[in-house]
Amino acid sequence: SMVTNEGGTTLGYSKSSGLQIIQVDGYAFKDLNRNNLLDQFEDWRVDFETRAASIVKEIPVEQMMGMKMNPFGSWRINPDTLDTIIKNSLDLGYRQLRAPRGGTADARTKVNWNNMTQEYIEGLDNIVCIPAVWIDDPRSGDVSSWPGNLGLAATFDPEIGAQYGRMMSEEWRAMGISMQVAAQMDLATEPRWRRIPGTFGEDPALSVDMARAIINGWQSTYDEEGNDLGWGKHSVNNQMKHWPGDGAAEGGRESHTRDGAYNVFPGGQFWTHTLPFAACMDLPGKTGTVTAAMTNYSIGIEADGSPVGGERLGTSYSPYKINQLLREKYGWDGYILTDFGILTSKNYGVENLNMVEKMLATLEAGCDAFGGEGRDGQKSIDLAMEAYKLGVEKLGETEMDEIMKKSTERMLRTHFNIGIVDNPYLNLEVAETVPNNAEHNAAGYQAHLKSIVMLKNSEGTIHKASLESEKSRVYIPRIFVAAT
Repeated sequence: SMVTNEGGTTLGYSKSSGLQIIQVDGYAFKDLNRNNLLDQFEDWRVDFETRAASIVKEIPVEQMMGMKMNPFGSWRINPDTLDTIIKNSLDLGYRQLRAPRGGTADARTKVNWNNMTQEYIEGLDNIVCIPAVWIDDPRSGDVSSWPGNLGLAATFDPEIGAQYGRMMSEEWRAMGISMQVAAQMDLATEPRWRRIPGTFGEDPALSVDMARAIINGWQSTYDEEGNDLGWGKHSVNNQMKHWPGDGAAEGGRESHTRDGAYNVFPGGQFWTHTLPFAACMDLPGKTGTVTAAMTNYSIGIEADGSPVGGERLGTSYSPYKINQLLREKYGWDGYILTDFGILTSKNYGVENLNMVEKMLATLEAGCDAFGGEGRDGQKSIDLAMEAYKLGVEKLGETEMDEIMKKSTERMLRTHFNIGIVDNPYLNLEVAETVPNNAEHNAAGYQAHLKSIVMLKNSEGTIHKASLESEKSRVYIPRIFVAAT
């Protein structure tokens, strides 16, 4: 059911869920904590930062720990029912869920699945009602086709990147996806590194301009005249990654495996790699700053062989890289999700810690949520609660509770700013007509054309044919690439 406030926000809720609407000053509001009073976090007239800071006072620590879980979904997607796996995840407080992938679900399935999920959350009367958000990596198949980041950089035109962000965010929100685990803005300074196609290349200035334009386009909502409205119905939160830059891979080896655990800066260029990230903290549009970030796995090594920040630690465990550098030096207070698997196989520098100690160490360093964790349901929550208790023993209850509340507040800003808390429900007509539409594909095709770069045209081999008979046939050999 939709409730329209004249000159205000439209509320979406399920009448059968038990969630109530309350009226104050002639306006309607959702009673998220079922106390029949208008709390500050329920008031859509209040800014999203204040609402996020207000609601964390209501959330028990165990529910906060559930919100910090971010597993790949193992639930079965269908349009008619929720399986026990997704229900158990929602019962435990999981609220950042992996979106259904492109080829697995049609628009009706995605809409119904989202709406059933949000209705189920509204029916949970033992915890504060916080709608779920769907997050995803860059996707293909059910959205319009655009060049990847390196292709966008090859257009040398940030406005094309901005157009991509504006259009793709409309498509994502039509499907209910409101956070992108991107944009990747690592500087590609090591030519053997396998993740270069996901970057904007090796040029710091070009990477700065493309990253800013693209994230600005994703996060802002625009009216039909192209005016920037700031946060709105087409806005998607973006995670800049992989802080503080992962392109200086030792020997080109990738940090997903232990032989690639190091980023090395023999030229002393560590700070150069942070430039695109710093640029995205100062966006030209009304959203102002990128709202989220993902850490890299790597240990940084300075020109003299010493570790960046003085300790030989992967970024998710490094108080220097996060709390001192990102939080204090750059003054950025957004939501940080660790890259996936840092508690298990990619625990570089903290191999001697057990799982509970590693969970606490990431929170102490300044991270807010555990990427990829939570597949074990209640067992995952139990471990996280042990980490909380260890933190109380080590730091005292006041400081540990402040860490929990602040990290949860950062995460919840990315729920409130896009309007999901007030209306998490999807419209089937929008979901069927906006994603992968002809106008967006036409714009994407022009971007593809502009992204083509001629590396060499020896002796004018490629030239305009003067006669039809002169047109050459080009043979492209098949190549075999062994598994890596």
